Amino acid sequence: MAVLVPYFLFTVAYWAAGGHNEYGGSYIYPVLNWDNLPLTIPFVMGILTAGVIFFSHSCLDVSLAERRGDQLRE
Repeated sequence: MAVLVPYFLFTVAYWAAGGHNEYGGSYIYPVLNWDNLPLTIPFVMGILTAGVIFFSHSCLDVSLAERRGDQLRE
């Protein structure tokens, strides 16, 4: 999550500032083309949802391990 949100914000700033890739497109990756919202919005929401689920599961796993007294791997 700490990487996903700033990266998505960077792609929006890149697009808004008029950045262009080597082929003249206003996007870094075609799936993050902010001129094509029907493709980009579901992709971003899906990735962020997966990130939230992964982060939540990781927090729950650590919390349960601490309750059981398991030693966390370093």
